[in-house]
Amino acid sequence: MSVCTAARNNACAHYGHRAAVGAPFPVRRPCTRKRENVMVKFILKRIGTMIIAMFMIILITFTLMHSIPGGPFTNTKGVPEEVTQAMEAKYGLDQPMPVQFVKYLGNLLHGDFGPSYKYTGKTVNDVDRMEFQTEEFYVKSTDEMYDLFSMVPEACENTAKIAEQCNFDFVFGDTKLPYFKAPDGMENQEYFEKLCYEGLERRYPGKVTDALRERLEYEIGVVKKMGYTNYYLIVYDFINYAKSRDIPVGPGRGSGAGSLAAYCVGITDIDPIRYSLIFERFLNPERVSMPDFDVDFCYERRQEVIDYVNRKYGRDHVAQIVTFGTMAARAAVRDVGRVMGMPYQDVDKVAKLIPTELKMTLNHALEVSPDLKAMYDAEPQVHELIDTSLKVEGMPRHASTHAAGVVITREPATEYVPLSTNDGLPVTQFNMVEIERLGLLKMDFLGLRTLTVISKAKANIKKNFGIDIKEEEIPFDDPEIFKLMGSGHTAGVFQVESAGMTATIKNMKPTEYKLSLIHI
Repeated sequence: MSVCTAARNNACAHYGHRAAVGAPFPVRRPCTRKRENVMVKFILKRIGTMIIAMFMIILITFTLMHSIPGGPFTNTKGVPEEVTQAMEAKYGLDQPMPVQFVKYLGNLLHGDFGPSYKYTGKTVNDVDRMEFQTEEFYVKSTDEMYDLFSMVPEACENTAKIAEQCNFDFVFGDTKLPYFKAPDGMENQEYFEKLCYEGLERRYPGKVTDALRERLEYEIGVVKKMGYTNYYLIVYDFINYAKSRDIPVGPGRGSGAGSLAAYCVGITDIDPIRYSLIFERFLNPERVSMPDFDVDFCYERRQEVIDYVNRKYGRDHVAQIVTFGTMAARAAVRDVGRVMGMPYQDVDKVAKLIPTELKMTLNHALEVSPDLKAMYDAEPQVHELIDTSLKVEGMPRHASTHAAGVVITREPATEYVPLSTNDGLPVTQFNMVEIERLGLLKMDFLGLRTLTVISKAKANIKKNFGIDIKEEEIPFDDPEIFKLMGSGHTAGVFQVESAGMTATIKNMKPTEYKLSLIHI
């Protein structure tokens, strides 16, 4: 036996191991196993402590909740006592507390946190469904109120006093534009005209004709007469802010692109003279409603512009606009069918018989869909489903925030409209129709992904190829572009990427971009 082999065997014997000849020398294995054993014990101890702590928390919470007087059905007014008892028996609330706790603990182990006692997912067949528990949901007369509060008649008198102090009149048709302060102490009208004439020279360098000046003077006069000078300045201001921060802004669309004044001050970048656009479509003395500039911003940086408006006019002067989702024909049928407890497949069959045309109603669907009419006449349950759906069709279903609408007020917004919050942001409780009727300034801050894509594409091209692309320098007669669009590759091209527009362009096979020019 060699000296090395003997030394190895002696070392192994010291640690209580027998080493085979040629086996690797087990130097630190016993220490490693000891540490592993200690770690396992430590983890098991921690887990045990955690289980005990969780059990105590559950026990204490359960005990505290059940020590509160009453129960989930205690305050359900108008429900007979026997119904309440039946509901308590259904959910096991009539059993001794230890039994309830054991059942609750067992359910927790299976991931069941217990039933919800709120009125969600109920049908008309549930006795604990959400419903009016009284027939007295109406405005009572003075005599009825005094009878109800005969013991404290002064309460009725005080109520009348409060109502008199809460009187409020809405003034319609009066435009209430925010205050805009021109720089350098200038009057707003003077400042607006200065921007217009400077912009005219910039837009048409060396080409300003008498006809152009006459057109601009005419527009300035109409804007002044109708009291919309501040409106132009407000829009110009936040668009100018966006451009100064390299926030992509759309060139303009809608009737506002027909304004030469808007083109000169930089609100739009589309030449209304070149494209024969008419100013009167946007603003004329006969127009009753307030004009509206639709402004597109980069989708990712749109909020920066809104934040600027908040800072400039005050956060209490700016609010987003509410919009109400209503019960359309199909949605009404599906919601009513769910509440009636009908099988989903039966409700879905009825809903799919309703045509998907725009502004489709149930009454019109019964006229144009023979299969739906046949089911309505032949099946009593379907008849009840549609009759009930007719009662809720068109009613508001939920409230949300308008995708682009923002109102800017002269005084704090609460002076004109009631507010609520949505995702922490102030939102008007009036929709955009009422906002316009009140004469408030409604702006559409539209977030357009196309601008975001173009901006990122330009940045990547400049980074990778050193080419700085400017949209205004792109020619309108590039044959490759017409070839690409004529073949149907319109995906991502704003307003021509729909199936209908793509099919039309493929059929037309355009080869040139013609302009109808005004001779000036």
